[in-house]
Amino acid sequence: MPSCSWLALTVMLAGCGPARGLPDYSELLLAGVVPEEEAERVTAYLERAELRLVARVDVGGAIALGFHRERDHHRAIRVITPDGVSLSLESHPDDGVTPSAGPIELDLDRSGHDLDGDHRLDIVVNRTEPHRTCMLVIEVTEDGHLEPLRVDAIDLPPDVCLEALEDLTGDGTMEAIVGTYAPDLALTRWPRAPMPLERDEAGVYRRTPPAVAFLETRTAHIDAALAAARRAEDHPECLTLAIERALLLTAAGQSIERQLTAFDEAIGSTVWPEGMAAELDRTRALLARGVRLAGGRNR
Repeated sequence: MPSCSWLALTVMLAGCGPARGLPDYSELLLAGVVPEEEAERVTAYLERAELRLVARVDVGGAIALGFHRERDHHRAIRVITPDGVSLSLESHPDDGVTPSAGPIELDLDRSGHDLDGDHRLDIVVNRTEPHRTCMLVIEVTEDGHLEPLRVDAIDLPPDVCLEALEDLTGDGTMEAIVGTYAPDLALTRWPRAPMPLERDEAGVYRRTPPAVAFLETRTAHIDAALAAARRAEDHPECLTLAIERALLLTAAGQSIERQLTAFDEAIGSTVWPEGMAAELDRTRALLARGVRLAGGRNR
């Protein structure tokens, strides 16, 4: 048989026997995973730590998995993309050493939808705290990668979080809502002042002066709740709603005089028991000094 040179083996010239040429090294250069297969591996791995799969949502090329361990209520979330596990979150109850930030869970109702109108589907993770529920919104790109919804927090109080995405003005554009609170004025709950953020051309949500339509809609909502609290003779809730009437203007950057006017209007139509007179005076005095709004995290 004729001898075959290395060159002949490489280019597989005829007559050189069963030469197969060089291996196809391109298979060794492929990066990433098959999300479905990786989801099975992650599930099996976490089951060894007693973390049971309790929720799953497929969004585009990503798979979001939620796990829960019954004996200590430890929760975990994994989001798997073609790159592998691209997001890993944990929550646990207070253990005496590290305080709990609140349990997390996949929001199966809102995940898989385009919440902010950017033509991308979203994955939503909720974290429940004593005074609020925070949202983490993660956008899934066409190729299955993750991009978190971007919020500029420079002009916001510390510890605020995204609480909702709503069309506040009826123009079809979604605004982000962060909640601010006045814990120093709390009775049965922390008074809340929602603060709207608008998305700029770069896709970043930033604080802007709230639209008139937002202030009118929110005021109407408070007034309706206040009327219901009066009928129920729930005086602590009446006072909290009156405070929220004032804080709405605080968050909008309006003057203390206008805040006090809103507070006085809200309490003026309520018949108060004698025992609350001192609380009304204390609250008005605090409002008159100016209220510093804060995020809703426990201090």
